Amino acid sequence: ILTGYMQNVVGRWSRTRGGAGESDDQEASSAPPAISPIRYAFSGGELVSDLGVNDPFLAPDIDRAYAASALSEAMAVLRPDLPDRIADLMVRGEPFRVVGYLGVDALSITGTVDEDTLVVSVTAAVEGEGRLLEATDGRIAALQRSLALCADAQWTEAANGVVTWCNPAYLKLCSQAAETEDASSHWPPPRVFGEQLDPPPTDGAKRRCYLKHGQPVSTRWFEVGSMRLSEGEVLYSARPIDKLVTAENSLRDFVQTLSKTFATLPVGLAVFDRKRELVLFNPALVSTSMLEPGFLSRRPTLRSFLDQLREMRRMPEPRDYQSWRDEITRLEQSAEQDRYYEIWTLPSGETLRVTGRPHPNGAIAFLFEDISQEVSLTRRF
Repeated sequence: ILTGYMQNVVGRWSRTRGGAGESDDQEASSAPPAISPIRYAFSGGELVSDLGVNDPFLAPDIDRAYAASALSEAMAVLRPDLPDRIADLMVRGEPFRVVGYLGVDALSITGTVDEDTLVVSVTAAVEGEGRLLEATDGRIAALQRSLALCADAQWTEAANGVVTWCNPAYLKLCSQAAETEDASSHWPPPRVFGEQLDPPPTDGAKRRCYLKHGQPVSTRWFEVGSMRLSEGEVLYSARPIDKLVTAENSLRDFVQTLSKTFATLPVGLAVFDRKRELVLFNPALVSTSMLEPGFLSRRPTLRSFLDQLREMRRMPEPRDYQSWRDEITRLEQSAEQDRYYEIWTLPSGETLRVTGRPHPNGAIAFLFEDISQEVSLTRRF
């Protein structure tokens, strides 16, 4: 704002106090002087730009180390939230552009980041700009409130790895990692996941990262996704998955316990999933079926498994191929309905008791029990 513009404002204040005595007609006939931009540049928190003699917001002899706080207080008359906007610019480097009012005059106030320099500029708002910026600012404020409510930590990093923006959930993670109450006072905040995100995951992909904190040390797990923005900047989003990891660990421990239990059973066990692929077997199945462990480890289908049993002569020989295909279909359907129970008399003279049982999610399990001695004893008796 030029000196003439400030004189015009001071003149209005003087007339309100009864000091100038100029008529309203004379004021209306004189066109207000043009408003020229004013630019305040800060580096390292200190004012580095020159000040005019009649600067409307800062005195020429002001301590440049405290010029930012003085500017915030002086601009509060233009817009109540300007001190917070300027503070966010100085601390976090968050740019802004708003419209403030000095009387009936609309002023455009912007805060920008130019490398290591923070700039606050004041210019005259063009016609209609005030309403447009106010509407845009309202939408941005609504988006910021929604991001503040989001439980997922979100932040952006520049190409050099420096955090350029984050939501409150990310600052909370920083506080937990540093074991401090407030991490928002230090900017930029640290990379809370560090080298776990080097290089960043591809767009649409997810990567599991962990965060250790507290005494005793506890581990939190997150699923982190990323999206590449312009100029090498990357947007990250981290979703807590502690419950998922706990469930997976519990399931893994449960499966290991079952595997150890099944390993001691004399009954052969074969579990096929809903795709009818072998997903679990125990050592007794190897000795009962005479199939190679390598073959079983390759997750054969139920049909391949039965075909191999037939090749190894570990099941009754069918009369013809068509009856064999029908037998496979009947065996699978009966196992799904918990109705499969048969005694297989093998060509070698051995006898197997085969039982089919349905399992959750469409899986089925087969039990192969060698009852040759029991049958032999019964026959002798």
